[in-house]
This record gives sequence, C-alpha cells and structure tokens, in this order.
Amino acid sequence: MTKGKSPLSPEGERGFRRKNRRLSAGRKAEIVIEILRGESLDEVSRRHGVAAHEVAEWRNTFLAQGKESLKSRPLAPADRELRDAKAKIGDMAITNDILKAALRLKGGLPRGISA
Repeated sequence: MTKGKSPLSPEGERGFRRKNRRLSAGRKAEIVIEILRGESLDEVSRRHGVAAHEVAEWRNTFLAQGKESLKSRPLAPADRELRDAKAKIGDMAITNDILKAALRLKGGLPRGISA
C-alpha cells in the first residue's frame, strides 16, 4: 500500500474510480439493479470501482425516486408535480367519460351535465 493513502480513497490501490469520472444515470441504474438482484454491495462496488457508500446512496435514491433521480439533471420538484398532476387530470377525465357513458345507458344524464 502507498504510504499516506487510504485503501478506500478514490486514488487508492483497490481500483476505486477517480472523483472526476461521472457515470450516466443508466449506468448507475444498472449497478443498483445488480444489488437489488441480490449481489453483495461490496462486491458490486469493487467490480465497478465505486465506493460502497456511493453505491448504497444510489440504491436508496433509486428506491425512493426511481431512475429519474439518478440523471445529472433530474426534473425539478415543481416540474415533477406538474407532470403528476397532468397524469391525474387525464385519469380523472377518462373516469368521467366512462361514468357519463354509463349514465346515458341507464337512462340519461342529470340536468346540467353535458355529454
């Protein structure tokens, strides 16, 4: 071992990557999935040259927020809320259309509700 360097430092002898090397969101997701499939965190960490604490953080983030959170530029919270709200509005509009069609088949819509 080189004097003065920790064996776990990014520049150490155990092959950990240098701090300036960035991994894509897709590559991080692949590494996290290896752990989720049951491989050892330490083994996966060593194989990919990434500190175990970093891989553990990716796993926790992935589980909490999914792949979107691993991108270099994830959606801002406001944009994520807007996307989710639009999806909910779309679901509600479809549900309303189904209910209106069912009411029409049962004998008509109540007054004031347009088809």
